[in-house]
This record gives sequence, structure tokens and C-alpha cells, in this order.
Amino acid sequence: MLALLALPGAVVIAGFALALASTQRDARSTVEDRFADGSKAAASLVETVVTQAFATDVAIAQARLGASRFRAADVRRAVTRLDAPALVVLDARGTVILRRPTSAKVPLGTSTVRTALAGRPSISGALESSGGGLFQLAVPFKARSGDRRVLVLASDVDKIQEVFGPYLAGLPGLRGHRAYIMGPHGGRLADAHPRQPVDTALQRQLAGVGRTANVSYDDGHRQLATTAIAGTPWQLVDTARSAVLYEPVSGWSRVLPWLVLLLLVPGGALLIWMADRAGRAADRSRAASEAKSAFMASMSHELRTPMTTIIGFSELLHNGKIGELSDQQREVIGHIVTSSRHLNQLLGEILDLSRVEEGRMTFNAQKVEPHVLVCEVVEGMRATAEDRGVTLTCDAAAGGDAWLDPARFKQVLYNLISNAIKFTEAGGTVAVSLVRAGSGALQIEVSDEGPGIHPDETERIFLPFEQGYHRSGGAGLGLAVSRRIIDAQGGSIAVHSAPGQGATFRVLLPAQGDA
Repeated sequence: MLALLALPGAVVIAGFALALASTQRDARSTVEDRFADGSKAAASLVETVVTQAFATDVAIAQARLGASRFRAADVRRAVTRLDAPALVVLDARGTVILRRPTSAKVPLGTSTVRTALAGRPSISGALESSGGGLFQLAVPFKARSGDRRVLVLASDVDKIQEVFGPYLAGLPGLRGHRAYIMGPHGGRLADAHPRQPVDTALQRQLAGVGRTANVSYDDGHRQLATTAIAGTPWQLVDTARSAVLYEPVSGWSRVLPWLVLLLLVPGGALLIWMADRAGRAADRSRAASEAKSAFMASMSHELRTPMTTIIGFSELLHNGKIGELSDQQREVIGHIVTSSRHLNQLLGEILDLSRVEEGRMTFNAQKVEPHVLVCEVVEGMRATAEDRGVTLTCDAAAGGDAWLDPARFKQVLYNLISNAIKFTEAGGTVAVSLVRAGSGALQIEVSDEGPGIHPDETERIFLPFEQGYHRSGGAGLGLAVSRRIIDAQGGSIAVHSAPGQGATFRVLLPAQGDA
């Protein structure tokens, strides 16, 4: 009789045990995904810094090394500004037309140089021919005659550690984790803790995994997440002890043998115990998620105040409001202004993303004329389009009033138009239109003549920190934030594109808010 009474309880217990085992596996998978996401976010920021370095070197090369004949003063200034032990300038055929110092031995048959000769900036890992002490950077630029040239620099590998070491040491994450930037052959280019011994087990493991992976190593005691840094042969590698990584979701499996012995214990008490255990695991997981979102919001908010000050003072300097500047000083201040604005925009996008994910983004609907808002945004972006040689058109006829949050509406438009301009070559056109759909909804379309988007990428480009095959150098947040803003208002956004045929982003906002 006792066995018969215990049988239902045993079935219930077995069901809970199986459910908890499945939950444990899912939780571990979620922890691993978040660990990998941290590596992706860090890799995106490293990519942004490298892209800015490419742009700075191109600007210096065009200003100082773009004449038909090299002047000694210009060459000296270029060498000083670029701060590299060796400098070589090639013509479009790869012929050396300048070498400083003349005795410098800079390898010119590398894939880095070949990539630059093909028209794309490139950077190497540690050069084996230099004993690992140098790395190479090559950027194409246009001479004043319109011909393409290539600037090749050989610089100390220690500079990579100098630039990125403090950033790696400051990455948020698990206690005791260690981040690296690794070269194409597994050598360290930058280390969060350069004074600590080299992790030989990690180097052995990296030799057997791809440029993007999330695996355990060192007999399962450590976990690594590695992400390829786009536009470079580098990898961003983050490592952590497995015990620390899985701490929020580990524990109950240790008492699983005891659960087997307690199958006949009254079901009620056991169910209460298991429910309490599962509840505390869920609380830890939720607390970890909330802490991540709170950290992102706090970081963005705290950084925007000093960033606004930097932008304000640098603009005063650049505009000559504090005193006259030399051409070289104005050029340097101009780079500070441009980079500061880019970083401020990135911080704003991170803050918006965290607000939407936490449900804290508010919408202040007002009675507005949508076509007026569209025209204001287009006019505001026209100067940016003209600077890139892109024609910006607008077709937004008056169609009545609507209840919208004008700030959020314009934010989405700025993101879509800015994205279209980035991917459209000089001479191309970006078209913006606003119409009333058959249901009365607002339909906004932004079309470009860029390289297009592969069908497999049309959903991935709307994920945070993700971009398509043709990357723009940003952090991959603009489309993610735009989709969340539109979704929060009951609307939708979709992209229609094919490789080589440009892209059209279509936004639909529902009509129930119409006046």
C-alpha cells in the first residue's frame, strides 16, 4: 500500500527532476551566450578604434603625401604625425615612390599590402620577419592628381598593448576573467594582464578552433569566447574560470543522488523544496540580467556628461572662439570633434537599447504633421550626403496630422538615412518617401544604391552589435534601437534587398493614433 501511495509522488518527482535538468542545460547555454556576447561587444569597439586609426592615417597621407612631388618638410611632418619607425609610399602598381628612412626594410609582399593595393585598408599581426617586434598597417589614399597611392607603416607591436591593454583590463564581466587581442598566428598583441605568465593552454586551444568560437579548455577548468575583429586578422579572446562562469546556474545537480534516495518522501515537502530552489536560481539569473542592463544604462549616462564637455570645448577650439589655431592644430581638433560626436552617438544608442530592454523608454505623443518632420530630417542630413557626393531626395506630400512622438520618429529616420548614406558610393542616390498606406498607417521608405544585403542577413542586421557582410565601421546598434522603438509603438520595420541592388527599409506605424 505504501508503495502504491508513493508511486504518484515518485512520478511527480521524476518529472520535476527531468524539467530541472532541462532548465539547467538551458541556463548554462544562456550563460555561455551572454559570455560570447560580451566578447562580440568588445570586438566591435576595438574595430571602431581601428577604423578611426585608418581614417586618421588616410587624412595625414592625403594632406602631407598627396602632392606629385614630395617636399622634405611635408615628409618630415608626416613621419612625426604617424609616429612609425618606418614609412613607405607605393603607387597603384606597387612601386616604391617614397621610403623613410631610406634604409628601412619594410616587407611589401604581405597580404596586408596586397589588400591595400586592392583598395581596402589593412592591418597585420606581429610580423614574423621582424622577430615579432613589428606589425604592419597599410591604407590606400588618393593623391591630388586623383591616382591611388598606398601608405605602408611598420610600427612596434608594443603600441597595440599600449592602446588596447588598459581597455582590456577595464572590460566589465566576471571576476578573474582575462581578455586578449591575438594575432593571426596565435601570438599575443595585447593582454589585460601583460605581467602575468602566458596562458599556454589557451594558445594550444586557439590553434584548434576557428576565429569565432565558445569552448572550454584546460581540462574544462576554463572557458573561452573568441570573436573575429572585422577588418583585421585579429581575434578578441575573453577567458574565465568555468566555476565562476557557471556559478549562477550550478549547484542543484550536486544533490541529484539524494533526490533518488528521497523518492518516497512525502511529495508536498519535496515539491516545496524544489520550487524554492528553482525560484532562487531564477532570481539569480534575473538579477544578473538586470545588473547587465543597469550597468549599460549607468555607464552610458555617466560618460555622456564628460563627453558633452569634451565636444563643447573642442568645438570652441575648432571654431576659433578661444583663439586662432594653426592648420595642423585645427586638423587635430577636427579629429577630436568628429570622434567625440561618434562616441557620444554610440553612448546614446547603448542607453536607448538598455531603456527599451528594461521597458523604461517613454513616448510623448503629440499632434504633428509627419511630412514636416520627414522634411526636417532630410534637410538636416543633406550636408552629410553632399559631403559624400550622394544625392538625397524626399517625396513627402502633406497627408494630414497624426499623433506621434516627434523625437523618436526623427531618431528612427536619422538612423535609417544615415545608414543609407554610409553604404551609398559617391554619385549614388538615397530616396526618402512618406505615404499613407491603405489601412491609414504611415509608411516611410528609405532606399539606397549601396551593395545590398544578402537574404540570410536581413534579420541579423537588426540584432544588437551585428552588421551585414558590408560593414560600416559602427557598433551595429542603430537598426537594433530603431526596431525596438518601432515595435514599442505597435509598428513594424522590414528590409527589401538583394546583393548588388541596394536596399529599401520600410517602416509602418499604425493608424490608431491618427488625429
